[in-house]
Amino acid sequence: MSATPHPNPFWAPRNDVFVSKEGAFTVELDLCGLQRGDFEVRSEGNKLMIRGDRRREEIAAALGLLVTEILAGPFESVFEVPAEFDLSRKSFSHVDGVLRISVPRVSTGTD
Repeated sequence: MSATPHPNPFWAPRNDVFVSKEGAFTVELDLCGLQRGDFEVRSEGNKLMIRGDRRREEIAAALGLLVTEILAGPFESVFEVPAEFDLSRKSFSHVDGVLRISVPRVSTGTD
């Protein structure tokens, strides 16, 4: 499962999607160079959306660009979350350039 691309993407962060050993639907995105204020995480229905912008002003202002492989600009990644997971209880962390979003399973009342 991968992200649904934004209709007008400039770049798309690399991602991993998996069920953790704790049983949570987990998405990790490589957001190297971004700070917490550079992106937002939200949900709508069964969709998890991450939107942001990587700015590279120093590169944009460079007089002579020799090599550039780090993509920049706006991005949006959308993931469909299966019904057995509760998006209203999502949590996330952003450590060392990796955004990790964890969505626990729907509580059955017997947990």
